[in-house]
Amino acid sequence: LSCDDEGNPNGAAACARQAVEMDVAAVVGALTFFGDSVVPLLERAEIPYILPLAVSAKEGQSPISFPVFSSATAAVGSLAGAAGAGCQQVAQLTNDVATARLANEEFVEPAAQALGVTMTPYYVPATSTDIGPFVSQALGAGADCFSYGVGPQLTSAALVALNQAGADVTNTSNALAMPEVLLGQIPEESEGFLAVSNFYYPSTGEEVAVQAEEDIHDMDSGASVDDSSLNSYAAVLVFAQAAEQADEITGPGVLNALNSMDSFDVGLFPAVDLADAGFIEDFPRVAASVLPVYRAEGGHYVPSGQPNVELLPIFTN
Repeated sequence: LSCDDEGNPNGAAACARQAVEMDVAAVVGALTFFGDSVVPLLERAEIPYILPLAVSAKEGQSPISFPVFSSATAAVGSLAGAAGAGCQQVAQLTNDVATARLANEEFVEPAAQALGVTMTPYYVPATSTDIGPFVSQALGAGADCFSYGVGPQLTSAALVALNQAGADVTNTSNALAMPEVLLGQIPEESEGFLAVSNFYYPSTGEEVAVQAEEDIHDMDSGASVDDSSLNSYAAVLVFAQAAEQADEITGPGVLNALNSMDSFDVGLFPAVDLADAGFIEDFPRVAASVLPVYRAEGGHYVPSGQPNVELLPIFTN
């Protein structure tokens, strides 16, 4: 079963009510900006929320939520990818919204100190369609790297602007914010782009990732194999592991089984030790702390050759 939240909190709540009314055993692989409208309804029904891409507070805090991704790990992971590439002066282009400013204060600025890099934020108005002036300002200030939190379209525009300026800089983000489908639209400008992800891409040759690509394309030959689709696929695998241990295939039964598991290891991301949950104070349910790093090559993500980003020492420094 699937449900579209239609990009608003009322739609998200309607999806949650539908899940409760249909007595589902789990909600898997959710991607919504309105998780705070979903989680309370699932909590009351004891329906587990497996591998949501945790953006909202309740998705990272609720006892029925089991995320491996959060907005905090995405931002800090991108910065760590830049540090791993040798960056010293990182310009962070991010949306000018309260949550982004708070995330910078709580997570990104302390991470920059822990990583030994200088990070300068540039806040781009949410309504902006021209990122060029911010790119020029950052270059003029001596930035040797750019880290992006402005969404795929503006990130793509920034890469084009940097290419036109002949700038020799490193560009980083998380793979959800710059999906592979957009790399293919600007293969020259995106060449060398670094992206962190929670997941093994098919280009790694990992067996489950290759199988995921085959299965996704069997369902829809034109579907993108990206963080969103891999997350949904992985969530079903986690559900299957829990269902094997559950006394009954119901929401409460699967939830009890999940709570008895020590780790998530489905072969599509580095094994998650659930004992590590809580290393991010504001997202205590997030346990995944290892992020593979990819490099854009010919419009596709391939292994970068960099070591995986290890988040635990960054957040606990």
